[in-house]
Parts: sequence; C-alpha cells; structure tokens
Amino acid sequence: ILATTGAGDVLVGNVTAADAISIAAADAIQESGADGTVDLTAGGLATLSAQTGIGSLGAIEISVASLSASNNGASGSINLTESNGVTVNALQLTNAATTAGTVTLVSTTGGIAINNGAVLSQGGLITLTATAGAISDADGGLAVSVTNAGGALALTASTGIGTSPSPIRTAVSTLAV
Repeated sequence: ILATTGAGDVLVGNVTAADAISIAAADAIQESGADGTVDLTAGGLATLSAQTGIGSLGAIEISVASLSASNNGASGSINLTESNGVTVNALQLTNAATTAGTVTLVSTTGGIAINNGAVLSQGGLITLTATAGAISDADGGLAVSVTNAGGALALTASTGIGTSPSPIRTAVSTLAV
C-alpha cells in the first residue's frame, strides 16, 4: 500500500505485487516519467484512489487482473492503459463538481470486462478502447454498467462490444460506437 495523507502526489513506476496493489493519494496518482513501460503490475486487484486525478498528466500503464480506480475530488481525470485485458470493478469520477474530468481506459492486447455500475463520469468524455479484444459485460447483470448523464461515451473494440444476451448497458447523453 502506498499513501499520502496530508498533501502530495504518489508517483508510480515499476510497482509489482503478486496479488493486490492499493494506492491512495491525497492529491494525484501520476506516472513517474513518461514512458511506455508498465508502471503497475498485480496478479489480482489494483485499487487506486485520488483527489486530483489518476494519470491525468499522462497515461499510467498497468497490467492487472481487475481494477478499482476512483477520483473523488472536484478536479482531475483518469487515464490508464492496460497491457493485457482487465475486469473493471470501478472506474469513477465520483465528485459531481468534476464535470470537465475525463475517463480513459485502453487495453492494448486484451479485452475490457465491465461490472454493473463500474464506470462513472460527471459529464466529461468516457473512452473505453479494446485495441485487440472485446468490451463485455463482466457480470451479466441487468443494471447499467456505464453512467455519464451529462456527457458522452466512446466505445471501440476490435472483436465486439457486448453480446445479445449480455449487452453493455449505459446511461449516457451521447454514445459513439
């Protein structure tokens, strides 16, 4: 677990755990140096929590089995690049004042599986891209998986988005597929 309590960012680069990683920042979680190498590797869940953004200065590269990322402050964005596919438990801008914040998740070689209620923005663009995989409903539930009542959602996948029995349910103003 990495954390800042009073103030400050957490800079990540080459953090590896066999099972889980948990990082909480009083301000932002940012990449330590702009590069293309994986910054966070976990065999299990990566939990990221910040107040002013997660990867908002440049994408944080991750290789994790599942992801829970939330920015809880009045500013900031989430910008992550997954190297091999991920199940999204949470990818959220939770503060209603974060209307300009964006949510971006790119999986470069695998799919993106989304749980019910997992993705939330307060009006800024949500972009989910599976360059070499599918975007799917992880739990097969009937609840909305992606919410952006005042904004847009862009979904791009090379091998499909949702399935007939298990579509990606959304509550967004604009949808681009």
